[in-house]
Amino acid sequence: MILECITITIFVFFKHANSQSHCVGTCYSGRLFPEPQDIFHGKHLKGYSYNNITTDDPVKCYSSCVQDCRCKACQMKDARCELLDEDKTSKTLTDELGYVYFDLKQTMYKGHRPPMVSQGCYNGCCRSQPCMNGGTCVEHCNSPKNKFTCICQKWHHGKICEKTISSCMDVRSASSMIPKDGVYELKRFDNRAIIPVYCAFQDDPRQAWTLIESFSRNQSLFKGTPFYIGNTQNRNLPPSWDLFRLGLLRVQYFRRRSTLFRATCDFPNRMSLTPDLLIGRLSDVDIINEKDIAGCRRYKFIDIRGHNCTNCTANTRHGTSFSWHFHLDITHQGDGCDFHPPVTVQDADNFGFYDDIDGASKCTATPQSTTQWWLGEEK
Repeated sequence: MILECITITIFVFFKHANSQSHCVGTCYSGRLFPEPQDIFHGKHLKGYSYNNITTDDPVKCYSSCVQDCRCKACQMKDARCELLDEDKTSKTLTDELGYVYFDLKQTMYKGHRPPMVSQGCYNGCCRSQPCMNGGTCVEHCNSPKNKFTCICQKWHHGKICEKTISSCMDVRSASSMIPKDGVYELKRFDNRAIIPVYCAFQDDPRQAWTLIESFSRNQSLFKGTPFYIGNTQNRNLPPSWDLFRLGLLRVQYFRRRSTLFRATCDFPNRMSLTPDLLIGRLSDVDIINEKDIAGCRRYKFIDIRGHNCTNCTANTRHGTSFSWHFHLDITHQGDGCDFHPPVTVQDADNFGFYDDIDGASKCTATPQSTTQWWLGEEK
């Protein structure tokens, strides 16, 4: 028995020493299976799997992670193994019965310097050319959890540049900081066309807004044009605050990506969005596809002249039957809706149409005051 133990010990030591002797650059070693403290039952990372393998063998699953430079952890449920490019230190584990999470544990050691690398890091992770869409692979030798990164070309982002920057939310996701409001060139995911779009981010880091229309009070071009009818103006020259509207096909493209909409007043000239702000969910009011709206509709937030409400209904007008641009008419107490701020101008139109104008509104205070309409995405 003693001899057998000695033989096994010598064999393991020889194998480890032999692997180090064949190491070129920076190499990684570790156990064939994680220790108990690195195994979490009933836990998983949701949304960070980049490769799924069909197996019910935990050793095979963990081994697949060890051999993949991108992998930081893995998890299993039933006969599915999921390789992850995030781990429990960078993201939060969530509960779900049936899942088992395995944290990758490796150590680094230095081997022979490769002849083709005179200085700097080499670990071989870029040999497989993992970066997509023309991205440049850069190897790192400081941590087993960060073996390489990809420097992406314009219009692409993601761990391996696998994602196209095709919306304002993609611009937000591609940046480590909240981007500045402004014009960004996006590559549409459907027809690959490059289009300029004005994006806004500053109000909520979980949201990104796409400008679809802006006009000044003295412009009546959009007065009788609902959003489901095309009326393109300066679509390639955003923001053009006095007169701008995306083409209908572009509006429909961003509608498919969006869950929110909003209307703002004099956006480029104000530090705050209130007073005079409308925010709604497209599931409650589809400003792009719904036709002939006349009645109470629900909104997330309404502020008119400093009077506001949350999750409330307001009298809404939109459609071709009466040639209405989308707007609120909240001056009639008997309309059955929730929101009725004090009336300053009877029949005043808010956020569009502007047949009757309230000079106290930031949207219509002067002939040069502007109104903006946006589509929004949420994380």
